[in-house]
Order: sequence, then C-alpha cells, then structure tokens
Amino acid sequence: RGLDEEELNDPDLPSQLATQSLRFLYRLLFLLYAEAHPELAVVPTASAEYQAGYGLDRLRDIALADLPDGAGEGHHLHTSLDVLFRLVNGRAESVGELPVEDLRADLFDPGRTPLIDGYPDEIAQNTGEKRRWVSDAALHDVLRLLLLSNPPGRGRGGKRARRGWISYANLGINQLGAVYEGLMSYTGVLTREPMVEVARGGDPSKGSWLVPERDSARYAESDIVRFTDPATGEERIRRYGAGQFAFRLSGRDRERSASYYTPEVLTQCVVRHSLAELLTEDTTAEEILSFRVCEPALGSGAFANEAINQLADAYLERRQREMEERIEAEDLPSERRKVKAWIALHRVYGVDLNATAVELAEVSMWLNVMQPSMAAPWFGLHLKRGNSLIGARRAVYNLGEAQAAKEKTWEVAPTERSLADVPPGTLPVGQVHHFLLPAKGWGSAVEVPKQVRDLVDAGRLKALKTWRKDITKALSTTQALRLTALARRVEVLWEMTLRRLRVAEAEASRRIDLWGREAQGDVGSTVSREEIEAYLAAPGSAYRRLRLVMDAWCALWFWPLTTDVTPPSLDEWLGALEGLLGKQVKDAKGTDGTLVDASSWAELETMEEVELGLAGARKVQSVVDEHEWLTVVQKVAEAQGFFHWELDFATVFARGGFDLQVGNPPWVRPTVDLN
Repeated sequence: RGLDEEELNDPDLPSQLATQSLRFLYRLLFLLYAEAHPELAVVPTASAEYQAGYGLDRLRDIALADLPDGAGEGHHLHTSLDVLFRLVNGRAESVGELPVEDLRADLFDPGRTPLIDGYPDEIAQNTGEKRRWVSDAALHDVLRLLLLSNPPGRGRGGKRARRGWISYANLGINQLGAVYEGLMSYTGVLTREPMVEVARGGDPSKGSWLVPERDSARYAESDIVRFTDPATGEERIRRYGAGQFAFRLSGRDRERSASYYTPEVLTQCVVRHSLAELLTEDTTAEEILSFRVCEPALGSGAFANEAINQLADAYLERRQREMEERIEAEDLPSERRKVKAWIALHRVYGVDLNATAVELAEVSMWLNVMQPSMAAPWFGLHLKRGNSLIGARRAVYNLGEAQAAKEKTWEVAPTERSLADVPPGTLPVGQVHHFLLPAKGWGSAVEVPKQVRDLVDAGRLKALKTWRKDITKALSTTQALRLTALARRVEVLWEMTLRRLRVAEAEASRRIDLWGREAQGDVGSTVSREEIEAYLAAPGSAYRRLRLVMDAWCALWFWPLTTDVTPPSLDEWLGALEGLLGKQVKDAKGTDGTLVDASSWAELETMEEVELGLAGARKVQSVVDEHEWLTVVQKVAEAQGFFHWELDFATVFARGGFDLQVGNPPWVRPTVDLN
C-alpha cells in the first residue's frame, strides 16, 4: 500500500515485488533457524526480554488465533517484525542492551525491500518518502503458513483439525533449494481487471494462465483453478481483483531459467566423485585449504555447500591423522563449523544469471557455516551475477603475423594467454586481445529464421547486414597500430584491476583459527566492505572500464533488431575504446614505476587516478554520450549478464584457475536413437 500511479504503471513492478517479497521471506526463515539453534548464540533466545519483545517465537500464539474483526487493516505485525529486523541489523536503539551478533547484511537492509518496508526513517526524512506497511491480515496468513502445520479442516466427527508447530531446527540448503525451485518458477503480474486462473484440468502445477473473469465462461469448468480456503476449508475459484498481485506458476519460465532444484543425494554423489579425482593419499590437510572451488550455475548453492562440507571433513580427517591426535567428540561439531566457515569465506566461488539465486546462495551458505561470535559473512567478491557461458577471455591474435599471412583474424581461433603463464603487463608487443577486434558473430541477428525476419523492418535488417560486412574488412595500417596500442592499455588496466582485487581479498578475509593449524595473525582491516563495493561499482575504475569494453564486444553479437541506433564503424569502435582505456603513454614499456611501487589500497587508488589521467582516459559518461551505441551495449549487457571469468575472478586465474568446478548435470533428459 502507498504506491503512486507512476510506480503502479512500472512494467518491472511485479518482478521487483516478487524479489523483495522473497527477501522478506528469507529474513523470517533465517531468524526462525537462528532461534531454533540457541547453541549458535546468533540471537539471545535465553533472554526473557528478547523472548517477550522481539523474537519470532512469541508470534506463534498470534498466528494460531484468528484475528479479531477489523484488526486485519492494522500493521502491528509488520511493526513488530520491523523492530526485530532493526535489532539484528544493528539499527535499533536497544541493540546495546541485548547480546546480538553483528548481522548487518544485505538480507536485513530495509533499503533492499522498499516496496514492502518503504524507506528507512533517515532516508524518509531527507527525501519525503513514506514508510509502507503490510497489513496484519496479509502477514497473519504468512505467519500461519510458516509456523503452523496442517491447514485447518475437519477431522473425525466433523471437529476442526488441530494444527502443530513447524520446527526449523533442520532448515538448510535442501529446504531453501525447494523454495528457490518453487518461486523461481512463478511469474508475478498486476491485474488490470478481475481475472480468473485457468490450467489444463484445473491443475496449475505445470503452468497456468490468467483470463478476464468476463471471459471465464468460455472455459470448461474442469479447467478453472480452485483452491482450499485456509480459513474455512472450503473450495473456491482462484480469482484476482483489479489491481491485485497475481503470482502464478509458469512452466516455460522455469524451463528457460533452468531453475531445477538438485536433491541432496545427487549433490553428495557428484561432489564425492569429483573430489575423488582431486584428493590423493598424498594430499595434505593444508593443501585442501588451498583448493579453489566454483559452482558455475549457482542456483541455491547446493553443490558449493556440499563441497564446503566434504572439504571440511577431509581437512579434519587428514589433519588428525597427520598429528596423530583426535578431536573430542563434543568438540567436533564446533571445529567442523569453523573449517566450513573458513572455506566458504575464502575458497568458494559461484556465478548465476539470476541475481535472486545469488542472494539465496549467500543465505544458504550463511546458514551452513553459522556459528557463535561470527559476524555476517560477505561473499561479494566470490558470488557473482552473470552468464557463466558468455563473455570475453584473455586470448590474443598476433596481428602482425596475421596481416603478413593475409589471414582474417575472425576466421581463426585466438591463442589463450592465461594470467598465470603471462601475467598482465608482460604480453608481447604485437599481440592483440580478441575482444578488441571485430568478430564474425557481430550482428548475428541477421541470421534469424525467415519467419522472424518477416516481422522485422526490412530496411533495418538490410542496414545491419551491410554494417556486418563493412566492419570485418581488412584493417588499415593505422587501425592496426591503434589496436596494438589499445592492447597495451588493456594490459595496464588488467594489472591495476588484479592488484586491487588482491588487496580487496586480503582486506575482506576473516581470522578463523582452525584445529591443528597455527593461529593466523590478526592485522585488522584498513579497507571497508563499502569501499571495495564502491570501487567495483565505480564506472571510472580500471575494472569497470575494462569490463565495459568486454561487454561491448559481446553485446555486438546480440545487437537488437528493434533499435534505431546504428552500431559503430571500426573507427568509431576504436575511438570509443581509446576514450575508455586511454592511449599508450609514449616511451612507456608496459607499466611504469608508479604501478610497480603501489601496493596498499590508498596507493593503488592514487596510482590508478594518475595513470588514467596521463593516458588521457576520458570520463566514461562523456564517452557514452558521444557514442550512442554504447547505451544499447549497456542495456544488452545488463539483460544478458555477460561474465568475464579472468577479469571478475582475476586473483583465481592469476594462480592458475579453479581446482574444482562442480555443478548440476544437464536438466534436459537426453534421447538416444541408435538407428
């Protein structure tokens, strides 16, 4: 409630509301789990004050009872939950009076759920925004579904069935994965008129549709979706009034997103057999702690969490054998949690195209490694949103040799130059990164089937074909020289990014003393999470400039047939790249002394600013304003989520890459025709 007309007409509103509702649900699930595990001391469940005034457990009796007449329009429940969320997020005034762990994290940030919570008071005071509240009637239904088992009905003799309490002591990745599988399969819409849900045979489990209620008579009664009213136990037609939020299952959305939950028995089996290829009899416990693990299609993080569990067990098992000493049985769960937390924070990576999936994976990993005195973990450097299959890489062409042999670079595969074998700044002169050169696949939309081409403006399609032909013409001598110079600039920016990420990794690390391992020194962090996030998001940073160039190269493969913007000529392409990356500084051989000497975050920040200035790199927005095609690039890149592994995970690839990639087998059932 409280949305204005502009917000209601926002086409992205349904998806935003669905995502924010999911975040709100995760908060409740997380705290229910924390309260069910008092031994973790995350929330002060032993405190009478917490139990009486803050905890979720006190809401069970409210959920069990029916709301009094007229009480549903209030917002007592939301106000109460808001106080709890502020308490654990360190925003409540009384936080100093209760022993609550530092849970300040994106999960509990009210700014992440503005459609539900409105805006924090400090923002509302400055902007005039108003708080928003969910009605007691709506939250009462949510709490009943979360806290009480068995929907009300009639038992023997017509008596109303009793409801039991749901235990969250065993909530974990499996349950969160089931939530993910279910909710990622749904689509939210705001209805413009009264609607009725229909599905084949009235069963919405494989997808359903919304039709205007005025047209519902055209459908068979058996295809009208019905549900059991949780309050009365009666069967009712699934109706939505005008302006209501409808959340329904869409089978195609689920198929397109590949949001299929993997059972625990499969994750255990896949990880166990994968580790069997990695671990040998000679593998030491310390070597296990050096392994970098990645789940390239993250989902709920089921495989990443299982790898954490099995690697932690392998470390403790081998370390006990090496030391010829055994951990006391009562201490084993605690020591195991410490190892799991250390591995999760320092050695596990993941990528998923769905940003909500990345959030869920963060929550599931947090639940998996939660322990006393542990502040909220931050996985921002390791868990990323992106398409793990599409992106640029560190591969090059020898431009001089290609021109001498009269080869067309886009018709042959580039040569890989790994960060480990050829560190940034050491690439031989004359070798040019593949993402600086035009590609045969640019403008691939012209290859769409005839049925689709007939739907597109013929003039626009012809213009794209002509551009595609022109952009892949032979390079002039001047263009080749400009590309060679740009390759040197790429190397400089890549080295700056790698150094920044190395410092960020070190500053974001946590001291966790592990059994059988010498205690690590605690030097304290001098760079905050906020500073690291600000750098990663800053358009003018070396990282973001290089990323935009890679995004642009990928986006030109996906150039849309629906835009009136013209893609760049080769000279326009080179001009934009020179504006973003800068031009090679005369007499500079690779990197200069300023770059070599800089090591701290502050020194690197100064060095980056000076270096980009000397190279004449322009403000990114001015380059975008001058080259309109870059605005299309940014939109395409945001939608496609291109992921550039050796840039985003530069620190990993600088050491040789991941030791283990683990994930879901293909969800499509293969078919075999022996004939």
